Formats: sequence, structure tokens, C-alpha cells
Amino acid sequence: MRDNNKGMIELVHAFEKDDAYFCVVEVPKDSQRRKFQFGVTRAGYLALKRIFSSRPLTNMPGIKYRYFWNGSMGGKTENSIFFGIRCEAQKQAKSFDFEIPHSLAANLVWFSGLKDLDEAHYLQLP
Repeated sequence: MRDNNKGMIELVHAFEKDDAYFCVVEVPKDSQRRKFQFGVTRAGYLALKRIFSSRPLTNMPGIKYRYFWNGSMGGKTENSIFFGIRCEAQKQAKSFDFEIPHSLAANLVWFSGLKDLDEAHYLQLP
């Protein structure tokens, strides 16, 4: 496991709007970091909400958490796969496996494989 989140895709936010579900990620590439928004299934949205509601390092109120995909994946089932998510709270950090749908996993893998962030310009947030 890495000692920092450098090069990891950050899971920023998941939300529902007009009966549709969305995810916001921040993707690093070279010396850039850009935020992107894309649609997810309801199962993907619920998986993200489980990740964002987890507070495995401390339950102390007011502590901001950040969540990053650490690049690991495995343990496939028919509908999902386990992804390694690095949870950070203040100076603490540790990775945990979370079950996410294949469709969400495929989106994260696609973002990680981009050669240039401009390839996803149509998903970029201002």
C-alpha cells in the first residue's frame, strides 16, 4: 500500500438529480488534477453512499474524510467486484475493500487508463 494518495482517483461526491444518479471524481494525470461527473446506476450510487458514510478511522464529529481508489480490485461476484478504497481522516489513512457494481468499477478503470485528461473533456466539471 502506498503511503500517500498521489496518483489515485478521488471519489468526491455522489448525488441524485431528476431521478438519475451521478458520481464526481477527481482524476490525476501527469501534473494535473481535474474533476469529472458521470452517471451511475442506482446500485453504483448506493455503493458510493456506503463508502462516503463509512468512517473506519475515527467517528469524531467534524473530521473530514477523503476517499481514493488505491488501484486494487478483486473478489468478483456476478454483479460486483471488491475495490480497495484508501480512507483518509486528518493524518490517518488506511485502505479497505468495498463492494461496488461492475459498471462503477468499469468507469473508474476507464478513468485510470486515460492517456490524456482531454479524452474525457465532455465529462469535465468547470
